[in-house]
Amino acid sequence: MEDSATDMEKLSEGDPTVAIVIPAFNEEKSVESVVSKCLSTLRDRAKVLVVDDGSSDQTALVAGQAGAEVISHRKNKGVAQSIKTGITKALIFGPDILVQLDADGQHDPRDIPSLIHPILSGEADLVVGKRVYRDWDPPRTKRFGNWLLTHVTNHLAGTNIDDAQSGFRAMSIHLARDLELTSRNTYVQEMIIRAAREGFRVDQVDITVQPRGKGKSKVVSSIISYASGAVVTLLRVYRDYEPLRFFGSIGGTFLVFGLLLGSLLLLPGNILPGLNEILGFRSVFLFITVGIQIILFGFLADMMNSR
Repeated sequence: MEDSATDMEKLSEGDPTVAIVIPAFNEEKSVESVVSKCLSTLRDRAKVLVVDDGSSDQTALVAGQAGAEVISHRKNKGVAQSIKTGITKALIFGPDILVQLDADGQHDPRDIPSLIHPILSGEADLVVGKRVYRDWDPPRTKRFGNWLLTHVTNHLAGTNIDDAQSGFRAMSIHLARDLELTSRNTYVQEMIIRAAREGFRVDQVDITVQPRGKGKSKVVSSIISYASGAVVTLLRVYRDYEPLRFFGSIGGTFLVFGLLLGSLLLLPGNILPGLNEILGFRSVFLFITVGIQIILFGFLADMMNSR
């Protein structure tokens, strides 16, 4: 608490230095409370931006009445695009720190001082809120999915974060300006990986979460769709930072399969009765050629990436 008080004193000097980005989609029942708690926690030291992602209810109106500046998408674009819109808009105000949290009321804005402390003390550039569940537990499938995606994220990023899926996080203005998010599905894994890969320091602090009071999750409405989107995002980031390994593994698979098929065709006897010799060796040639080309492409991409 002493560190948090010091943080608040630093923020009270001069103009507001914190921009809070809140993506929202049909959250009229909870967004007012979230915005109000942000403003009461930081008072005049922050700018609250709500990105209304094509809501069909009164989310934009309620958020504006609560004191937030509202940026609206004409149609629903997803949370990743909402975060990108919010960061772009927030940079115009020139804050020292950018904070993002959900509009569903599960995150407690009173944790913001703790979240930004490592940035103010110069210890981190990106701080992820590690969710601490008290008196309730999320579904086991969600916990397992979070553990698995966090493990993969840490492996690709070289970090040791316990909750890579958390949407409550803070970043320095330097990171916010340099960060280039490409995913259209989910940004949480990509943000950590790109930040770490670009040399920014990633840390975490404990935050308290509570179950949604009303409604259901707009981000993880379907475990399968969220997981598939996250996998696509991780593959894209892996391709960007490890092109030789990415394309090499694909090309190597084609190459090995072609060599294995060729070996079987050269063995005495008709081991593959459904494949005649001409078509078989043409297939071998095709698999080996494609495999070599993909591997060479990986070398080329790696050379370009290292410049």
